[in-house]
Amino acid sequence: MWEFPGGKQEPGETIYQCLEREIYEELYVSARAGEVFAESLYMYEGGAINLVAILIELDSTEFSLSVHDAARWVKIESLLNYELAPADIPIAERIVEIYGGT
Repeated sequence: MWEFPGGKQEPGETIYQCLEREIYEELYVSARAGEVFAESLYMYEGGAINLVAILIELDSTEFSLSVHDAARWVKIESLLNYELAPADIPIAERIVEIYGGT
């Protein structure tokens, strides 16, 4: 299953600080958070998560993985062909809608 990089917000941390920290921890690349792009509230069996997608600017497109088995850049039009985590699907659909997938 594929999912977008990110993680849990720590106490006292903004969502933007959280994203920048998580991107660095997971991919070893610095990022600057931009604006909120979309949100997805998803109910899992054990509770709910509120997934907030934020546009970012990366210092590099080359990653070193720390917690994931793989990372891949994909074309927008093929994004929904991947088996995505359920909470990520509405975000992926929004990406395709806004940025022009087929």
